[in-house]
Amino acid sequence: MQAVAALLIAMNLLPNPSFEEGGEMPDGWLPESEQCAWVNEAHTGERAVAVTGDGSDSTYWRTEPDADLDLEAAGLYEFSTWMRREEGASGGAITGPSFANRDVRPSDEWSRTAHVFHVPNVDPEGYVRVGHWRAQGTFFFDDARIVPVTAVHVERGDLTLGDGEVIADGTYTAQGAPGGYGGNYSRSLYYHTAHYNSSRW
Repeated sequence: MQAVAALLIAMNLLPNPSFEEGGEMPDGWLPESEQCAWVNEAHTGERAVAVTGDGSDSTYWRTEPDADLDLEAAGLYEFSTWMRREEGASGGAITGPSFANRDVRPSDEWSRTAHVFHVPNVDPEGYVRVGHWRAQGTFFFDDARIVPVTAVHVERGDLTLGDGEVIADGTYTAQGAPGGYGGNYSRSLYYHTAHYNSSRW
């Protein structure tokens, strides 16, 4: 088990993913506004990042502009982070790459959110963020990860089908990127340059 854990840590492409290292702010990350804080309350270790909203604004922590995340164009990855909200807080969190965002609702207890994303075929530059969209109260984030993944499809003889692909009554249907854990990935997706948000291009 320790060897597996070490491999996962080595594969993580994010800088300072547990937000433990730094001086005045966590190394590799920048606050978007004064409503961002580096706090002594964490899922693991001693530090995490937090964002606070008034119900009408948005803010986030983001990777530094010169951070080399080494994401390959058209590559497939999983983003995940642990998060929670303070008691009484409401609203949605924004998580993941700027070109493949996922809106999620934190719970009062630390819980992990994860989604897969397909990097645009052209100009995959962007940044990774954890924050909120029109939240009321404070959200906390810790232990963020981006790791490369491989999609596994259903094989039936010579036929291969992925999520969102159906054959019924002799008709083949592909619904495209379905959202959910699979994010913007679809086996039938050939090429894209568009950004994606939760369940829509």
